[in-house]
Amino acid sequence: MKNEESRPISPHLSIYKPQITSVMSISHRITGVALFFGMLFLLWFSILVVYSVEALHSFMVRGIPHPFMLKMSPCLAIVMESMFFKCILVVLSYCLFFHMCAGVRYLFWSCGKGFSLSAVNCSAWLILSLSLLMTIVLWYVV
Repeated sequence: MKNEESRPISPHLSIYKPQITSVMSISHRITGVALFFGMLFLLWFSILVVYSVEALHSFMVRGIPHPFMLKMSPCLAIVMESMFFKCILVVLSYCLFFHMCAGVRYLFWSCGKGFSLSAVNCSAWLILSLSLLMTIVLWYVV
């Protein structure tokens, strides 16, 4: 028992200084999970929009006049125009671009390229800036 007390324990995470490689790895995993749940949300929302349009179309076919013929319901239009929904889409697009760029970096690493310390740091900052630039281009230029 005395031998076990004198053995050093592993340092806790609070001792380690975050490095760009560890932050990028964790961020890559987090964006993957965010994309999974975000795509489920968008799929659910798309189905909701389609069935809303189908319901309105059935009202029109039965002869009941409806002011929103073949358009989405006003509630869905309000949700889609809301700032909250747009922020969700912007964050999801950033997650998509970040995850894609980091995935390309991991593909290069699988080929054995870019393992020097300067290349790792440069590619990490390139991924952050490129994914931010692609998100800006998507939402403000296109």
